[in-house]
Amino acid sequence: MSQCLHTTDGFIKSTFGPRVAVLCSQDAEIISKRNNLSFAELIRPFCSINNEIHVRDPMNQVFTIHDLRITVCDVRSSQPDENMVKQMLSDAITDATSEAESSQTMNVQCNNYSISINVACPWFDAYREMLMSTAPPMQHEFISYCTSCLLVVSSLHPNPIEEFANLSKHQNHLQHSAKCETSLRWMTPNTLKYYVLLHDVSQADEQKAKKVLTDLQSMYGNNACYLLKINSKVSTDYQNIPDPWSRFLNRKSKQNPSSNGIDIGVNLSPPNDLDIETSTEVHPDDQKWMKDLKHTVPTQESGYGCCLTLSDHDNLRNFLFDFASHGLIPHMEKTIRNFSEQIASRKGIHRSLFRATKTFFGGGKTVSAPALKSYGMGGSESPELQVRKIADLYFLCQMYENAYQHYHAAKKDFSNDQAWLHAAGASEMAALSNFMQTRSQRAYPSHYVESAIDTYSVTCSNDYLSLRCALVSLECLRQRGMYSEAASQLLKLVNEADDLKSAILLEQIAQCFLRTQRPLVRKFAFHIVLAGHRYGKALQRQCALLCYNSALQVYRGSGWRLAEDHINFTIGRQSFNLQQLDIASYSFEHLIKDSQQHPSQQAFFMNEYLHVSSRYKNTTKAIIDHVLPKLHLEQTVARDSPYTVENNRQFEVLESSIKTVAKSPSTQFSEQDGKFECVVHETVWVDICMENPLKIALSITDASLSVEFEPIESLPEADVGWSAVPLKEVILPKESQKIVSFPIKTYCTGTISVIGIEYKLGIAEISGVPQTNVSSAELEGRQLFSLQKQNLQIKVCAPMPKLEMIFEEFPTKLLNGEIKSTKLTLKNVGQTDMQNVKVACNPSVKCMFTNHITDFQSCKKHFLLHEQRPTQGVAFVQSIIEGKLKAGEQIELTAWFQGTVQSGEQTVNLLFYYEPTKADSDMVYRVMKYSNQISTTPSIDVNTVVLWDNSQSNALVSVDSSNLSKEKSTDFTFKCVMSGSDCWCLKQVTKTIPLLKFQQSVKFYFQAVDISFTPPSTESEKSEIHFTDHQITDVQSQVQASWALVSKEQLVLQHKEDNKLTVALEWSVQNNNQICTGQHYIDMSELTTDATSAARIGLSQNSDLILENNESLAALHKLVRWDLDFKAIQTHDFSKSFLCYLPVTIQIQNLYNCDLSVTVDGLNSNQSQSTTGPIFLWVGKALSQFTLSPKSALTISMTACFPVSGIFNLNTFSVWAVPIHLGNTNPMFPQNCQYPCYATIQDKNSGS
Repeated sequence: MSQCLHTTDGFIKSTFGPRVAVLCSQDAEIISKRNNLSFAELIRPFCSINNEIHVRDPMNQVFTIHDLRITVCDVRSSQPDENMVKQMLSDAITDATSEAESSQTMNVQCNNYSISINVACPWFDAYREMLMSTAPPMQHEFISYCTSCLLVVSSLHPNPIEEFANLSKHQNHLQHSAKCETSLRWMTPNTLKYYVLLHDVSQADEQKAKKVLTDLQSMYGNNACYLLKINSKVSTDYQNIPDPWSRFLNRKSKQNPSSNGIDIGVNLSPPNDLDIETSTEVHPDDQKWMKDLKHTVPTQESGYGCCLTLSDHDNLRNFLFDFASHGLIPHMEKTIRNFSEQIASRKGIHRSLFRATKTFFGGGKTVSAPALKSYGMGGSESPELQVRKIADLYFLCQMYENAYQHYHAAKKDFSNDQAWLHAAGASEMAALSNFMQTRSQRAYPSHYVESAIDTYSVTCSNDYLSLRCALVSLECLRQRGMYSEAASQLLKLVNEADDLKSAILLEQIAQCFLRTQRPLVRKFAFHIVLAGHRYGKALQRQCALLCYNSALQVYRGSGWRLAEDHINFTIGRQSFNLQQLDIASYSFEHLIKDSQQHPSQQAFFMNEYLHVSSRYKNTTKAIIDHVLPKLHLEQTVARDSPYTVENNRQFEVLESSIKTVAKSPSTQFSEQDGKFECVVHETVWVDICMENPLKIALSITDASLSVEFEPIESLPEADVGWSAVPLKEVILPKESQKIVSFPIKTYCTGTISVIGIEYKLGIAEISGVPQTNVSSAELEGRQLFSLQKQNLQIKVCAPMPKLEMIFEEFPTKLLNGEIKSTKLTLKNVGQTDMQNVKVACNPSVKCMFTNHITDFQSCKKHFLLHEQRPTQGVAFVQSIIEGKLKAGEQIELTAWFQGTVQSGEQTVNLLFYYEPTKADSDMVYRVMKYSNQISTTPSIDVNTVVLWDNSQSNALVSVDSSNLSKEKSTDFTFKCVMSGSDCWCLKQVTKTIPLLKFQQSVKFYFQAVDISFTPPSTESEKSEIHFTDHQITDVQSQVQASWALVSKEQLVLQHKEDNKLTVALEWSVQNNNQICTGQHYIDMSELTTDATSAARIGLSQNSDLILENNESLAALHKLVRWDLDFKAIQTHDFSKSFLCYLPVTIQIQNLYNCDLSVTVDGLNSNQSQSTTGPIFLWVGKALSQFTLSPKSALTISMTACFPVSGIFNLNTFSVWAVPIHLGNTNPMFPQNCQYPCYATIQDKNSGS
């Protein structure tokens, strides 16, 4: 909201102040021009009368005029045309925008928004002032008519009395001649003429001037004449005189203050040189005198008022006060009295006759609107116009109550006569009269103003009047705090016809929304953006830039990304046009930083950024700080190997684990802090992760690191401690991340600090957008690490050993469970010896390293033990070289890898650790990272069913294997089954296993026996079972790889031998003309855990403890065991009898030292009873309930009934048991089913 240079009352008084015409002789203009001002311009700053002036109304009531504002108009000025007015308004705004940089700002806080805006809006004040001053006087209102005329003649004139008479005649001619075209209009026929004798103190004779003044007073009266003394300054006077004229003059006068032109911004147009066209002819002697006067006047100095002193300023101020108090105000007071008398005598008769005539002749028809618009044009003697004229005079004399009464009466009369233009003018002035009354009890009639605005703009199509009414009402509403109403009024005038006017109004509307009681921030932002857009169309770039900057404070970070991009783009464009290249570059930088636009739009923004920033760089020699690509410095690493590895976090865990096993102290430099170590005379690679967030590909050329090197030892001036080769080109695909490696060669020990990257940024040709949108421009710049985190530091250490590894053929493809070996060569290519070489890998990787003569049979036990180790570890660490490896020596090892059970890609991360032999080395240890991928494909699928007896010491294992290979020619051969525990032995059940062909399944059995319960009785019970004719000799000395398992807490986990059982199933297959061997594992540990649960709850065979209510349910389901005795094969003739009966004897034993309540139920069984045919039934006594004493047994008999032949599982009845002391509070517990007991029923007639 504009903060005017004066108050709202002062603005209204300046807009609607008494107008005074100025008519000067040529000699008076010459005297005034010594100050580089015309006479009208000379007196303009002093037209504000601060002294009080008294005036009386027709009722003889005294009123006091405060702060009278007089508007002076040069008679010789002409009204500018419409195009000139538009240019003058535009120039006024352009001049005023320069003041915005130094204006004060204020902060508006609302919710999460903090908006900083200018307290003052000087371009709005300049626009408004220029609009009011360039407007012609309106014919329907008299407030803009001239009430008097100043006639000015210099005391240097040879005949000033005669010249005053000529000027008076010329004024009469201008006012009363119909042929004379002038933009001025006059309030009364007998206009007040005020005679001013302009006296140049430095040139003219004061006595002569006083004599002329006496003659004038005798002719025109004492109150109509004045002697004005100016130009008192002498050449030796160097007073610092203030300049009150500059704010009233336009840009043209400011640029050339010594020009003879008059300020057309206020005086409307320059004078017609200095030749005055009067009704009298100029005598040749007068022309000669005028030329002599021009030569005798001293050369003017630069600056406005250069010949005036402070006393001259006082003279000008006293002159205008004397003119107002003794001439202007008394004349208007007299005019008011005369009009009041005329209205009182004529208004009643005129109105009665007019209405009677209209009723008689008009027949009640409504007069057309065009005719109504010309109401009162013919003469100004109608009573309605007389009322309007006296109301204007009351307003000029600050008698606002009388003015309101007359305006209100005139409004009614004009409305009744449908003179809408006049009615709108009366409504506007009535509202202002009400506002200016300090003690008025009436509310401000804003509806009067709204009605006037609608009439001006819609009915009368007068843009100036509607705009003037809205701008004046804006100040009134602002004074009353009615910002919403002000915004509503201004919004009516926004249109597409005038961009500059609409921009001014939209900006003020936005400011109104921000000044409401609860700031409407988003409405402010929306309208300020519209204002900026219209300013841009009107070529007011500075104002547009200010508006968009204000809007950006709201839209930045609000999630309205497209709106924010539009604002940033416009700010960049406008700043570039204004040569504010730094702001333009900054705005376009935000457009590309996190853009979500379409690829073609991103390419367009990128082109603009490259073009603008290049211009900024070339103009100011500035260094561009790039924002693209994004650098993920937390992933920055320095490595001494040319191989790039990923998943650095995993390698950090491996390194920490291997240090735990090796018991190495921590080094001074930590990678987590951005500090690394390298060795002198070696190349170190700095890996920096770059991200391209855009949807277009970026090109980075001539990229190099910015490095600072601090050597430990002094170097010759010609030598440097490092060297680097710039990267020629790096292409970053759209929306991708890429690791870019920068090599650095070291020549001296010291510290390398990488502070940033220098490169040229451009758009790659593979961006996927039309080539017309892709520029070949490249922008040279940099990115500094210090802006994001601390710099990357690399310590260059003394010579050290360096390990180099080569896999002969890394197994990148394996079958599930396949075990394959490859040759590994380790070589010390460093400058010193190494020792204590270890390797670490993640637990999911199944690998081991042995000497090169180790075969498969020697290491298969290792993989079985690997399967039994704890799963909570984070790394396996193995020692591969215990002794020294001298510089230049190498060693060959065998690396064994096993494919995982799950198919897919597996990442193998290996970390090799080694230490120097010298104890005083700068580096305690060094590591080498290796990463590769192993792709595993399906081989076989193994499903097992384990049937345990009640003592959990004997199990029958059913293995169902399927061929899942995708190759039709792959036939799997099962070679052996091997136990991974010394507490268990295996017993062969199935003697031979056929080939597992493509997409087929094979089923076989074996037994597992716990040696601690049942010692092996035969040779068939051992730790390894073979299914092939070729028996492999049992290897007595297995490979004892020195492996250590490290936990997440960096503790070495100890492997404990327990009762866990894991069985390995070894197989072989011919794949791609190669014999492949592998192992699958059967983990039976989860089925053995319940064996110890009984002892845990007090039901062990050696314990007499009583059960508690919170005991484990797992043991309560194994309270008893039972055996079935029956005839396994029964033959029956179903042709003679439809049912076959089979007696079954069941022996049930109590396993614990407590009384049990037992129920055997053959009636309700939820298990499947037959494997090949229909179900059977228990007949006879199928339900038995009894009690078992501790460790006792009981035999019961049941009968099974079979309706058909087949194979049936008889162990299908339900057994329920519960300790008697728990029976009242707990239900009976179902007992776990044991081995299946199959009975074969054959039909005698069918032979089955």
